[in-house]
Amino acid sequence: MSVPTIFICTAITFLMVAVALTLLSAHDRKEKATRWWAAAMWMGVLAVSVAATRTVAPAWFAIGIGNSFVIMTMSLVSAGFAVFSGDRPKLLPLFAGALIWTGCYAGLEVFREEITYRIVVLTSIMATYSVTIVHTAWRGWQTERLPTFVATVVVYGAHGVVYVARIVAGVLYPATEADGHIQAPWLVAFALEGFALTVLSAFVFTMLIKERAERRYRLAAEIDGLTSAATRRFFVSETRDLMARKQPKGVLAVIDLDHFKSINDSFGHMGGDRVLQTFGAFVTQRLEPGMVFGRLGGEEFGIFVPDVTDRQAGEFFESIRAGVEAMEIPFMGNPVRITISVGVASIRDAGQDFDHLMAAADSALYIAKDEGRNRLRFFSLAMRMHRIIEDGQESRVGLAESRLSRTGVRMQVKRA
Repeated sequence: MSVPTIFICTAITFLMVAVALTLLSAHDRKEKATRWWAAAMWMGVLAVSVAATRTVAPAWFAIGIGNSFVIMTMSLVSAGFAVFSGDRPKLLPLFAGALIWTGCYAGLEVFREEITYRIVVLTSIMATYSVTIVHTAWRGWQTERLPTFVATVVVYGAHGVVYVARIVAGVLYPATEADGHIQAPWLVAFALEGFALTVLSAFVFTMLIKERAERRYRLAAEIDGLTSAATRRFFVSETRDLMARKQPKGVLAVIDLDHFKSINDSFGHMGGDRVLQTFGAFVTQRLEPGMVFGRLGGEEFGIFVPDVTDRQAGEFFESIRAGVEAMEIPFMGNPVRITISVGVASIRDAGQDFDHLMAAADSALYIAKDEGRNRLRFFSLAMRMHRIIEDGQESRVGLAESRLSRTGVRMQVKRA
């Protein structure tokens, strides 16, 4: 396969990917990185087209400007990864490579005349951008865990290695140039690698965009948008999975914001939302690895802490309670203060079944509320027959009846 043929295939691939990404960016404006990658592909079309004129066009145009466009293509790809990872591209790194190349070509006669120098400088710049992309993708993998981040590290890491090998090959087997034609034993192999990178880049871009979109939909189903806690469905699912692993120790806490209705009555639903949002952020910041935090409904939340003793759990939840009591939430110039009631049940006392554990934590919560709120209570076997009267009505009975009530509701939902 000849180098001109490879160039034509590369240009066509650039064009197809550029059109696809442009259409995608017009359809989905949330992912700003798509526009950067589309710009990179259009720049790639321009770069290959200009570089292909080296046998007929002046050297300053085909080589000087053409290679600056090649560098800008890689720079825009790197900027796209930065944007995808939540960073803002900086002007100096964006244009540094092209400026270095242009400065060397315009200012150094030996650089224009000696192809080996040009190969070393061009390849070094491109390898640097590859390393930057690898670093950005690796940081993205550590924070977001999109599988294609790993593929990005492999693809562009391998590309950087190939470019370093190109420097070595250019030194050991120098290329010759005559009338715009380059002769080198390694030229076709590296041209093919460039074509392969274009194809793999298209795959990487589209897969990252797809995985990000899927993650957004998944988070929308799993995460409560107001409090950033897990939804009830996801909280129950995650906790069941953890308990299914036969955790020898662990506790479940059910937390209720005290007198939340009065907050809504005094400050409106916007004030209530601010309280819920602040509480969710407060708890989230204090969670440790392995803990599951969810919104069970309204102002009721749950936290499952695996593999802890009752004493450790008590200290953790008491710190949450005391921290909430000390909080002052500003809303429209008014300080809002809240307290919470916490019911805690351990696997040791309630057993390995999630329904038993939830009912036990519920019983402990209502004991805490009955005793005056703003306190933490652990479930004990003595609570099984405890009855709580609120507003003259029996609201909760023993653990066994609560469990049966929950199970009955769940069965009705399944039948429906």
